[in-house]
Amino acid sequence: MKEKLASVQAACQGRTHIWPLLPLEPVRVLLTGEEESWLLVISHQGIEFSKESTDHWHLKLTGRVEPLLEGQGQLRLYEAMGAVEVSGFYQVKLWFESLLWLCRPYYETSDSA
Repeated sequence: MKEKLASVQAACQGRTHIWPLLPLEPVRVLLTGEEESWLLVISHQGIEFSKESTDHWHLKLTGRVEPLLEGQGQLRLYEAMGAVEVSGFYQVKLWFESLLWLCRPYYETSDSA
């Protein structure tokens, strides 16, 4: 999961059109996957992540979070399928889903004429 988080972090830093969406006050998102947990701290300075555990989060995702970090699908669909359990504020959930979507990897396609 660390590599996927680093990819999201790099995308957030490199894509200037995302910067206006970053909050002034830090937002803490706790990601609890199948094997490990990570804390994301998202602010106007970018995204920082650590293995630090805390009870002070704004949003908590539990379950199969790695595909979301890769841009494979949307948070609300994974929640509806039961693959991810979401706790926290609804508005933060929508914002985080948008941020993940904007930070997803770009894949090149080749067109054959």
